[in-house]
Amino acid sequence: LICRTMGYVGCYKQFNHDDWGIQGNYTSLIRSLTCSEGASSMADCSFFTGSSYLYGCGNETDLFLQCTSCPENTYYNKNSWITCTDCPGNTTSRRNSQFCECPAQHYWHFASAGCLKCPFN
Repeated sequence: LICRTMGYVGCYKQFNHDDWGIQGNYTSLIRSLTCSEGASSMADCSFFTGSSYLYGCGNETDLFLQCTSCPENTYYNKNSWITCTDCPGNTTSRRNSQFCECPAQHYWHFASAGCLKCPFN
């Protein structure tokens, strides 16, 4: 959810620990993030922000996210979004797309991950 809110496809990896190598370069901005099951936006979550809420928070509770993004002319399968796949043939896509754009009189067929000709053209 956090990665998607920032414009990425999703979260590739998450971990938490006390690692001063990276923690010395960044400031924690959110504490006590709790999201409802099925949350689709940060509006479905509760959290605290600001330095007064972060006082006394040990670094062993810091959460690190490695977000993933798919470049133009690739797509990701919504059931397996970790991998970006090149668009086939003469198709194109926008960044972070779930499908490729097909030529005129064709449509994207998710099951075959390719373009099929429209049946009534």
